[in-house]
Amino acid sequence: MTFPRLHMAPKPALRSLYFPTHTSTKCKCSNDNGLQEARRDRRIRKGGIAASLFILSSAISIEGLLINNPSLAFSPLAILSSIFVASRLPVYIPNPPLKLNEDVEIRDSPGRGMGVFSKRRIVEGTYLFDYIGEHLDEAMYLERYPPNTPGASSDYVVDLTNGDPFALDPIFIDGANTNASGLARWINHGADEASRNVRRQHQHWPTRVMRLFAARDIEPGEELMYDYGTRYWEGREDMVR
Repeated sequence: MTFPRLHMAPKPALRSLYFPTHTSTKCKCSNDNGLQEARRDRRIRKGGIAASLFILSSAISIEGLLINNPSLAFSPLAILSSIFVASRLPVYIPNPPLKLNEDVEIRDSPGRGMGVFSKRRIVEGTYLFDYIGEHLDEAMYLERYPPNTPGASSDYVVDLTNGDPFALDPIFIDGANTNASGLARWINHGADEASRNVRRQHQHWPTRVMRLFAARDIEPGEELMYDYGTRYWEGREDMVR
C-alpha cells in the first residue's frame, strides 16, 4: 500500500550516517569534503585496526613461544576468531514484525508530514520491523546521489555496514521508493530523549539489515521516533525536528 506524503512541511527521514547531505547548496563545499573525509576515515580505520591487531597478536605469540607456552602463542588467533564470530551473530527477533493498521498506523504528524503511530501498547524490547529498501553498493549510491548535485537527496539511505569493523566496503539500503520500502521509512526524528522510543540495531550476518525495537514501553496513539544522529542535520538546520 502506498501512502501519499503531505507537503505542508518538510518530512525528514533517516539517511546515511556515512555521507553528509547533498540537498542544500549552502553545504556544497562541505559535501565534497565530507565524502572525501569519510573515505579517508575508512582507510585510516582499516589500517589502524589491521596494524594494531598485527602488532598485538605478534607480541603475544612471540612471548608464548619464548616461554614455551603454546596456549599463549595461539591465544591471539582464538581471541580474534571469537570477536569475528560474535560480530556475526544474528540479531534475535522475539516476535513477528508489527502489522500496518493492526499494531501501527501511518498518519499525519503535526509539522513533520507523515509518521508512524502505535495502535496498541507495545512493550519494551518488542521487535518492530526492519528498515526495507533497495540495496546499493558505493558505486550505485554515488551514481544515484552524486555529491554537490541539487535534488540528489539521500534522505532515506542507511549505511548497513555502520559499526562493523570487518566491513571492507559500505553497503547501503535506500528507502526512498515507497513501493520498495516498508514502515520504517516513515518514522520521524525524536528531538529529545523522552520522545525517542525506538532503538536500531544492525545485523551484519547472515544478511545485513537494520532492525528496529521498542526502546521503552510505547502507549497507544504515541508516535514512534528515534534519533537520526547529528550528521543528518548538517545543512538542515532550518527544518522541523
